Amino acid sequence: MSALTSIDITVKENKTERPRSHKLPVMTQTIGMKKKTLAPYSNYILISQEAK
Repeated sequence: MSALTSIDITVKENKTERPRSHKLPVMTQTIGMKKKTLAPYSNYILISQEAK
C-alpha cells in the first residue's frame, strides 16, 4: 500500500508541474523577442552618441 500511495503522490506532483513547464518556454520566448527588438535601438543610440 505504501508503494502505491507514493506513486499516486508523484503522479499528482507531475500533473501540477506540467502547466508551469509549458509556461516557461513562452516566458523565454518573450524575453528573447524583447532582446531582439531592443538590440537595434541600443545600436542606434550608440551611433547617435558617436555622431555627436
